[in-house]
Amino acid sequence: MTIPNVFLDIETIPGDTFYQKEVAANISPPGNITKPNSVAAWMAEKAPAASEAAVHNTGLMPAYNQIVCICYAIDDGPVRSFMYSDERDTVAKFFEKLASDLAPLKSAMQARFVGHNLIGFDLPCIWWACLRNNVPYSFLPHPRTTKPWETMRAFDTLYQLAGPERKGYSLGNMAKLFDLLDDAPDIDGSMVWPLWKAGDYNLIADYCANDVELTRQLFNRIWEWAP
Repeated sequence: MTIPNVFLDIETIPGDTFYQKEVAANISPPGNITKPNSVAAWMAEKAPAASEAAVHNTGLMPAYNQIVCICYAIDDGPVRSFMYSDERDTVAKFFEKLASDLAPLKSAMQARFVGHNLIGFDLPCIWWACLRNNVPYSFLPHPRTTKPWETMRAFDTLYQLAGPERKGYSLGNMAKLFDLLDDAPDIDGSMVWPLWKAGDYNLIADYCANDVELTRQLFNRIWEWAP
């Protein structure tokens, strides 16, 4: 039986939880700023931007972020996109359609999921979103038990190329290195939250879908060199 490849990508923003509120409230000046006047000036001038930056970083924390878009494609098939204002709807609709698409293949439990930082980010984020929203975690490899070198169930292109390294190995950089067709070269993950706040939802969905296409190209480019 041929194992289907499911190319997967998600986009996240900071969630609206107690944690983001604590992060925003606990902003303080650098340790070298101690004089009351200097502290007051820093809080007035720099604290808002520092607070927003700190909250922005929580968008990378699986327990506290919010998934705003999930895209996948099976083998050479079309990219499916899921984006709803409610995270539960996004995740639930994703699993519903994935089950429908995999059912005719009679190989849901044998599908290989492929992503760039799949094991380090995408799978944990989806698992946490399911936990938060009481959605069954189906089909996908479990992020706590999946080994990155066991590539029959989960193929993490980032791990295969860089091992534990991260800096410099973004999907965008790999697209440039391997001359892949990138339809969104001027967008990266750090821009998703500003785009979300601006209401540019279609641009986020297009970016996420493009990352699935890039992941598919990258997988096909490096597959024969994988262990």
